Amino acid sequence: MEKVSLFNFIFSMIPRSLVAIYFCQSLLLFRVSTTKFMLMSFLFACVTWLTRAYFPIGFHSFVAMLFLVFVLNGFAKVKINSAFITAIIYFTLLYIFDFFVLYIYNFFTNLSLYEIWLLEVTRVLLTIPASIAFLAISYYCRNKPYNFDEVIY
Repeated sequence: MEKVSLFNFIFSMIPRSLVAIYFCQSLLLFRVSTTKFMLMSFLFACVTWLTRAYFPIGFHSFVAMLFLVFVLNGFAKVKINSAFITAIIYFTLLYIFDFFVLYIYNFFTNLSLYEIWLLEVTRVLLTIPASIAFLAISYYCRNKPYNFDEVIY
């Protein structure tokens, strides 16, 4: 099981969830109200945080991914296959970022109590570049001009 804390939830899970929902909405090209957006993000943060606390590594991501599909499908009324593909894209990119940032660091160290808190702070700080990358892709998806004459049906 992964070490989780309230510090991690507030400064890592919630911002990452905001970015995740924004990223998925951008890929799916839809917008929801601010209230729905915040509710979707907070629910996703809670489920991700709880699954990291109670499920083994690997399985907690699958549960969180399925919940992301549920959130996208339920709140935004997106087709289930579009929501599932978007969730897979998000989690694939997330684990590419996390692999280089977190798991290599975790693999080579034996963590003391001090190092666990250092890891929590490091995880929060390393959320920033990953979030910026997701926001940049989201901004591009939302602002990309579309030529509907070239769409193949």
